[in-house]
Amino acid sequence: MFTTAAVNVWMRGVHSFLVSASLTGVSPLWASVTGYYSSHYSVRAIAHLLGFFQLFSGRRIVHLQLQGGHYLCSFNPKKAGDREHKLYWQIVKSDQHFAADPFFTEYNPALDESDVAHRDRANYADHLPQFPVFRPLDGVSLKTRVDRISEIEFTSPPIPRVSRYPDLESVQIIAYHRLVRFRDLVDAILGDQNRFWNVHRNPTWAREFMDFQLTEEATLRSQFTL
Repeated sequence: MFTTAAVNVWMRGVHSFLVSASLTGVSPLWASVTGYYSSHYSVRAIAHLLGFFQLFSGRRIVHLQLQGGHYLCSFNPKKAGDREHKLYWQIVKSDQHFAADPFFTEYNPALDESDVAHRDRANYADHLPQFPVFRPLDGVSLKTRVDRISEIEFTSPPIPRVSRYPDLESVQIIAYHRLVRFRDLVDAILGDQNRFWNVHRNPTWAREFMDFQLTEEATLRSQFTL
């Protein structure tokens, strides 16, 4: 259940990324919002893989651990500060596989260079005069946008900045790389022998637009190891 939840949430991230790319020239505001949620879904999916799940209605945080060859499942009370965005991001950033990965940031809304601060700016600021004429991208333009995002080279991840809002290119670059990080993690764990993941690792509805390939500095990719 944890695995299928993780894959399902990751697919939400893929879908949100395609929506963000589609809205690039149509509505930078909503392209930024959906780009952030693509990133959040990747982070949440990894948290599920790590054995954590928050039950909103049950007000419990479920933790699944492997101890002595057996799985131990605990249900801990949800604290007042354990909001979904904060909890999942902190879980992933504290894990040994992602603590040093610059594509995953601390949950700190006080920073200008911050996913969550950028998300708060997108969701809660007054955007009434900022709605352009709506002209959706066609399929070719969407694929061109995704290809461009996947091929951008840099020496350090361009974390979105509130001061550069909507900072759309940074939002989309980070979202795309996090989607690939999740996919790489599951590939490394399962190899090519798992039928469930072999079916879902390349969603049929996304194949026309993205292949999860990227151009990345070797020093950045080398930091992501199991």
